[in-house]
Amino acid sequence: MSRRCGAAVLVLAAGTVYADDLTPPPWRFNPGTTVQHWDFSSGPIGFAPDAGPLNNPFGNPIMTPGAGANWLPVFGGRNDVWAIAGSSLNFDVPNTGNQANQKELWLQVTYFSAAPALNPNYVIGGASGPFTQFGSQVTPLGNGWFHELSKWKVAPCPPAERVSILPSTAGAQMLIDQVVIDTRCAVPAPGVAVLLAMAGLAAVRRRR
Repeated sequence: MSRRCGAAVLVLAAGTVYADDLTPPPWRFNPGTTVQHWDFSSGPIGFAPDAGPLNNPFGNPIMTPGAGANWLPVFGGRNDVWAIAGSSLNFDVPNTGNQANQKELWLQVTYFSAAPALNPNYVIGGASGPFTQFGSQVTPLGNGWFHELSKWKVAPCPPAERVSILPSTAGAQMLIDQVVIDTRCAVPAPGVAVLLAMAGLAAVRRRR
């Protein structure tokens, strides 16, 4: 698969289905949004997104494995899997830093586990501080594999964020097969929303 050296932008036909991209957000490809997908098919030294969909007009997303992470060509009936134990996978996503809006991030992770509750740990943050999780959905895929969608937000929008995936238990090994990250910076931050509402009310009163 070809990769661009400049800003990562790949426009794909509507309705295309991607492996394990099970829960795309309804706002994908709208202005102020990004999407990047890693299936790790580019191997142990391919850290740019290597699967579709991909659309990031703000820069080049990158994945950096922590020390001790190992890429496995085959595991559990799947190809191109990262094994992390006492380590992490770190995804840096450039973005728009609109200070008037808040950031929403949807994270899809396909992982191998003895039980769905033993899902990975996630740490997400940027210049605005740590993201707050506000939703999670786990889907069994069979043969020990699970898909998790987690939803996160922070205000205001940072110009970039880092998503780190870690084992659920210290010393345990976690197997990660695919990662899809969607972001949008298009919703007014809570304080800005209040100010806009007050301004609208004042305008209505002036017209009366």
